[in-house]
Amino acid sequence: MESNEIIQRRLERVSKEAERILGLIINETTEDQNRLLEYAQEIQVRHEELYREWLQKYIIELDRWRSSELAKLHEKLENSKKRMSDVLQKKLTIVNQEVEAAKNQIFLDEQERQAREADNIVSDVKAISHQNKTQHIGTEANTDIHLRIRANAGNRDMNREHPKLNDPYYPYLE
Repeated sequence: MESNEIIQRRLERVSKEAERILGLIINETTEDQNRLLEYAQEIQVRHEELYREWLQKYIIELDRWRSSELAKLHEKLENSKKRMSDVLQKKLTIVNQEVEAAKNQIFLDEQERQAREADNIVSDVKAISHQNKTQHIGTEANTDIHLRIRANAGNRDMNREHPKLNDPYYPYLE
């Protein structure tokens, strides 16, 4: 029986040795897996750091680009605003000039109308005076008629703009 026991013991020793070796292999594999996991985590941490660093650089560059684009936009808006203001100013100037020209024409037309009226009145008075002179033969009557005609012309001095006002044939018009 001894041989059975010897075989049994030998088998037990082989089994124990196999268990021990399997335990070592499992421990070694577990350690390798842990080292691999730590390595992967280190690489991942480095990638995260690089990602944040590159992202920060990209954000800085993006901010520069955005600032530059906003500055260009602001400049374009200012130029457009200035052009619009210039166009508006020119239009207002043209309208103002046209209004002033129309007003001046109205005043000139009114002065001419009043001058014609005054001429008609003076002619009528001269005709009446002439009739009176012919009726009063031997008596000389001389009638001076002074007419003062004023147009509502605001603050403008129309004498300089209307040549008839300085004409010697209209001495009584002021």
